[in-house]
Amino acid sequence: MNNLGSYKALTIMSKKVGGPENLLLLVFGTGILVSNLDRIIKVITNKKRKSSTSVESPLFYVHSEFVDSLGAHFNVGDLYRVLEEDNNSILIEIINDSNNPYFVDKDILLEISNYGGI
Repeated sequence: MNNLGSYKALTIMSKKVGGPENLLLLVFGTGILVSNLDRIIKVITNKKRKSSTSVESPLFYVHSEFVDSLGAHFNVGDLYRVLEEDNNSILIEIINDSNNPYFVDKDILLEISNYGGI
């Protein structure tokens, strides 16, 4: 008679949620939510990415290869956009780079690309 304890637990849970039908809906709904959680997260993160890059600033072209000490790697032909600028420090987004954004010195951008200041 081991299943008597399980039956009692199910009965108590079902009373707490308003009956066995509600308990079944709750269990199946939770299962569907958990099984699709990765899709939900992808949709949310894609919406955040689109909204953060919705303000289109001009793209600049890199004509000289350069590796920054902070990890930014510029190859010839790379495109980037300026997100923010503050005195000599510039926040940029390199197109098709998964490690964005980067802080770069203004003088470096003037030297390796067609950036002319904003």
